[in-house]
Amino acid sequence: MADTENVAADADRDYVSEVQTKLGVETAGECLLAGRTTVQQTCGLTLTQTTQALQQLSAATYAWQQHVQLSGQMQPGERWLGTGSARVDACLGGRGLLCGHLVEIVGESGSGKTQLCLQLVAAQLAQQPAAHVVYVCTEGPVPVTRLSEILASRAGSAAQQMLGRVHVAELHDPEEFAHALEYKVSSMVTGGHVQLVVVDSIAGQLRVGDDGEGEQGFFRRRARLLLRLGRVMRRWAAAGCLVVCVNQVTDVVGRWGALGDGRAPALGSTWANVVDARVVVRQLRQAPGTPTRRWIALDFAPWAAPAQCEVSLGAGGFS
Repeated sequence: MADTENVAADADRDYVSEVQTKLGVETAGECLLAGRTTVQQTCGLTLTQTTQALQQLSAATYAWQQHVQLSGQMQPGERWLGTGSARVDACLGGRGLLCGHLVEIVGESGSGKTQLCLQLVAAQLAQQPAAHVVYVCTEGPVPVTRLSEILASRAGSAAQQMLGRVHVAELHDPEEFAHALEYKVSSMVTGGHVQLVVVDSIAGQLRVGDDGEGEQGFFRRRARLLLRLGRVMRRWAAAGCLVVCVNQVTDVVGRWGALGDGRAPALGSTWANVVDARVVVRQLRQAPGTPTRRWIALDFAPWAAPAQCEVSLGAGGFS
């Protein structure tokens, strides 16, 4: 009887505040990033208490019932970023992406991941005249010409003025990339004017390389860096910013893969447990002379059920 009463008492215990305080972090999501072992050892919990704590932390981080809008009514304090396409917005949950989250956009090369990011940038600039955007590019130059084209299709002569609110950075060194996100971008987000941060792509600086430590050493170091950057990005999201990270796909030998047909998002389970939502961009190349078919899918998100729609790509982006 005593053991049963203790379990019941533990179930009523507020682990969220307790774990956040002992770990010295601000959000439940950061506690989850620390991992089961760290939570248990730092907080002095039993195995059962640790499980209950992680369940509470997960519920606080991924509060489905608080975000799914069955009535279609916006909740107080919520801010959504639409894409400018009613069809795409409906697929993503009704009004686009819910700000205050870390969203992964994943797809194969040439599928349109960067196009969707640029479309979100254009939408942010048009929807909030005072808002600024940070665009971090790790693979090649920032596609300013394409962004100008999308803006021009929506805002006409005001497009060039809008570009002045886009802060771009081209980072091709892993340490420079991490330092810029942790300090420079963080200071801009803290200032309150930045409402959207795009990282294109998170995988660009984290491929397997010959660093003298072997493959296993690389993967361990990469996992630590992903958790480190994940904490930073989740702090931006907790401040109300929408954080969008592009990821690539990788082949999964002998398995179906998270995306189907033997493919899965790159960076493994470490990164998959950092993001709040995943948007998948797919394409099907047909016979020469016929248009490529494209789809956008909401794979998972705390504000809506999975959905998919077929789209076309034009001057103004996906529609």
